[in-house]
Amino acid sequence: MKTTLIIALLLGGGVFVVSKTYQSPATTEVLLLRDITDSGFVHIQATDIARLYNLKDDNRWNGAEFSFSNLSDVSFNKTTTATLAPVNKWLSNELQRDKEVKQFEGTVAKILSDAENDSPGKRNSSLYIPIAQALIQLKQSKAQRRILIISSDLMENETDISFYSKKEFALIESMPE
Repeated sequence: MKTTLIIALLLGGGVFVVSKTYQSPATTEVLLLRDITDSGFVHIQATDIARLYNLKDDNRWNGAEFSFSNLSDVSFNKTTTATLAPVNKWLSNELQRDKEVKQFEGTVAKILSDAENDSPGKRNSSLYIPIAQALIQLKQSKAQRRILIISSDLMENETDISFYSKKEFALIESMPE
């Protein structure tokens, strides 16, 4: 009877300690929108994206989601993604997880490298629909951290509206509704 009580207390104490010290892994979602209607924008590096996730040491167990899309002369553009699922550190292999993190970071680097082949310079730019869609996606995301990066001058230039037209831009400033 005493042995059973001692084992129960030890198990209960162990569960209590683990439940108070264990933090479940969090997920960070990053959406990168790059404007290719002009060639003068900053190109985001894979190392900059990797820093946002901070998948080092005890954070290696966290999840990561990355989406990349160009902003161009059309409203709907191809989106490329990479995902790293969060895992429980007590039930996982540290060496295997390090490989998974490197693979995720390599996939992000390849996505950004492949994007360099997209030809910049378009006559028009359709920006606000893709940006609105990205914000909706982030709002619906279950990730604990959500980051939207937009590399653009945000100058919409379509047949309906052009921020390059001084008359239309003045009208927007004076009557934003």
